[in-house]
Amino acid sequence: GAIADASAPALLVAQVLGRMGNYLNQELFGKPTDAWYGLEVERAFRPLNYVDTTYFQPTFAFEAGMNLILAGLFAVLLVRWKDRAPGVLFPLYVGAYSVVRIIVEPLRIDHANEWLGVRQNVWVAGALIALSLIAAVSMQRRYRRALSSRPAAS
Repeated sequence: GAIADASAPALLVAQVLGRMGNYLNQELFGKPTDAWYGLEVERAFRPLNYVDTTYFQPTFAFEAGMNLILAGLFAVLLVRWKDRAPGVLFPLYVGAYSVVRIIVEPLRIDHANEWLGVRQNVWVAGALIALSLIAAVSMQRRYRRALSSRPAAS
């Protein structure tokens, strides 16, 4: 329980570091953009159908930023949420990260399998959100029932 809870903010920070690797490798960027925050991608790293496009959505940076915010939130929950079920932060992390994926996936231009015109990763993330919420609510309910069924201290 405690290790699963502590892993939530730690995994998010690790994912932030991994996304910085995407910046260095000039990979996992998104659709073309002319916005001020557009990422300049060297010609050698651009997809063939975008070889004449210079600036792209920095989707890895969007994900890294959201993950950093979530890491802070989960660190606060780890310290301040005293009556949580042991391990409940882990399924909440899975669900929160899946929300990030749903936000970022539609911006990406790399190949992905699709179901009904939607990237497969979005479907998987949606399923993980549902499953993680079911798991977290179930864990918290069982924990509270167990606490309430304990005999009162005299």
